[in-house]
Amino acid sequence: MNSHERDEQRVSAEENQEQPDQSGKVSRRDVLSMIGIAGVTAAAGGLGLIASTGTAEAKGNGGLDHQQLINRNSPGSHPATAISYVAPNGSVNTVQDLSNSANTTMGATLIGRSTVTVNALADLISTPTAGNHHVSVRGYYNGDNQGGGLFYWDAGRAKNLHNGGTIISPTVPWNGQKSTLAAFLAGTGETQSSGAGCWIRIVESSISAAAFGASEGQDITLPMQAASDAAAELSVPMIGGISGILSGDLLLPKVFDGAGARYTGGRLIIRTTKFPDVHNFYCDTLMAQAVWHSNIRSIECDKFIVDGYSLDWGTFWNKFENIRAGQIILDCQAQAVNSNEFLKCNGNKPDVYGLLITDNGLPGATSESHGNNFIGCDFSVSLGIHNATAVHQQNTLTNCYLERGARINGNFLILGMNHDSNSPPAVSPYSHVIGMTQHIPSSRGDMFSVSLQNAAIGGDWSVRDVNNKPPAFSATFGSAGVVPLNTNTPYGYKAVYGGSGNGAFQYIEINFEVDTQEFSSTLWLYCPNGNMPVAIMVIDVASGAESYRDINLYDFGNHFHLLRVSGKLTGTAGKIRLLATAGTSSAFTMYLGSVFISAYKGAPLPYHSLSASPVETIVCGASEVKRGIKNVPNSIGTHVDVTVTFGAAFTTMPAFTYSLLPGSSYLGNLTKSELINISSQGATIRIYFATNWSGDLHWQAI
Repeated sequence: MNSHERDEQRVSAEENQEQPDQSGKVSRRDVLSMIGIAGVTAAAGGLGLIASTGTAEAKGNGGLDHQQLINRNSPGSHPATAISYVAPNGSVNTVQDLSNSANTTMGATLIGRSTVTVNALADLISTPTAGNHHVSVRGYYNGDNQGGGLFYWDAGRAKNLHNGGTIISPTVPWNGQKSTLAAFLAGTGETQSSGAGCWIRIVESSISAAAFGASEGQDITLPMQAASDAAAELSVPMIGGISGILSGDLLLPKVFDGAGARYTGGRLIIRTTKFPDVHNFYCDTLMAQAVWHSNIRSIECDKFIVDGYSLDWGTFWNKFENIRAGQIILDCQAQAVNSNEFLKCNGNKPDVYGLLITDNGLPGATSESHGNNFIGCDFSVSLGIHNATAVHQQNTLTNCYLERGARINGNFLILGMNHDSNSPPAVSPYSHVIGMTQHIPSSRGDMFSVSLQNAAIGGDWSVRDVNNKPPAFSATFGSAGVVPLNTNTPYGYKAVYGGSGNGAFQYIEINFEVDTQEFSSTLWLYCPNGNMPVAIMVIDVASGAESYRDINLYDFGNHFHLLRVSGKLTGTAGKIRLLATAGTSSAFTMYLGSVFISAYKGAPLPYHSLSASPVETIVCGASEVKRGIKNVPNSIGTHVDVTVTFGAAFTTMPAFTYSLLPGSSYLGNLTKSELINISSQGATIRIYFATNWSGDLHWQAI
């Protein structure tokens, strides 16, 4: 017994139950029994409606026997499957036919928000548009379950907005074949270009490439780009998921999940956007052009290019994580590529640089690449890493691997690295190498790029002029001079340069020269009265430009303060100016202790915990040095012994050197000299001469 037979038995049972006396009331079955089927039809005709009931005959009580229906198990054989009306001209028009397989909307148009199912997107072209129903498309292509979705009719949507995926104009012809997809996506052949009325895909959380006809193993450039454009317009993520061929560039939307797809040929590009999120696919070439604050991760590619791209943008503050590439290129020709983080990325392709930073030999006004941090990256097997930019910029490698022939060349600050080369990294003189792995004897150890030559002559008191001060020091106030101290200094020499005075724009100045046109410096100031500089200036002598530095001093104690100053010049000569007063005349006290200026990115700090009195003891490059000039009065005979006593004993036996400068009246009298005694406390030199001799003994102990 089928469901219709059970329903008829239930109705019959209900109406055969004993009922209270209802005089004057007639049941619906009694009506049918009395007037018969013909009467029903006539009555319905009077109302303008006809209920089509199939073919049957009335039984004795007017009931309908399902077993006697003709073709009772065929579509259209059951009562009330269709509703029609008779027009004034006598024609019969059907408005509902739930069993009509040729026109599925004959039922759906009367059932609010019902759904009609079609096999493929091309079926939307012939699907009737009347009513408020939805159309469920099984797949983009016939026999395929990918790219389908739920559509509704929008009579007001302009047909020229057709895109072949989310907006479908039924007046754009298409045969549903992959070979004609490009024309369909482009809306080629639209017969009502100025009209309105389109099917609209319901997009809830994302859009897929399959929704625009992308299919596995095919050229998917056009449907991928169409899906990307739609995702950008709707502000939803795009899902890839379809592997295929790219015959050109593909601009990705702001959020893209490749869903493990593999793209061969072409380039995938993320361009001029902030906060993009792109991940999970394979491609030949991936480009990040002018992006900020991106999260690009879990991608495998042959080449990954990070490009400044636009003069108005540049590429800054991005995080690139778990990108396994053959080569990583930072291209800063058009604009800067700065302050990006590369975390656990690879560049392992043989015969090319695994990491290349370049301006392509054509540097522009803003061609710079610095502050990029490579953490836990591996560039083994490749040629290594190379910073080929014209502008010397610093980038950092932290705990990276360069093995099996990979080399390092250029401006890189290295903070931990595994490197199996038989020589240390070839970094620039502006860079440092710290924390190389210890199991490779030929390349392990730390290397600091600093200069042992002080660009401020005598800034550490190793050289003094006729006024017993470093030649690099000068001041505007006449009272400035060398002042001995009775206390230890952090730079090892018991003296300072400066004094007290009164006036406006008074300063101490340090003169220096650096052939690199940039400098780093450390300065010790002595401020016994608590008077700090009111301003700190750097003067570029070549251009005359003046720039100010923050007054940021480290308090070392005992009135000593450490100041660090660095900068870039247009020429070789520069000045550091410590202003004691500004535009208003006032009293001041200012002293400068010691200065070391380096032409590189690291400046030695003049420091020594033990100090000795002026003239005899200084500190140079953190090594204790004692120097002096001892006058030898007129001596008669064959020789004289001259003893030099060190102000403070050396902790180990020093190396001692000397030279003799005879007085003008004793030239030619000297025959020879020799060091006859040396200890940690002093030395004795024997001077041999004919008749007599007088002059100066210049000495140095280190």
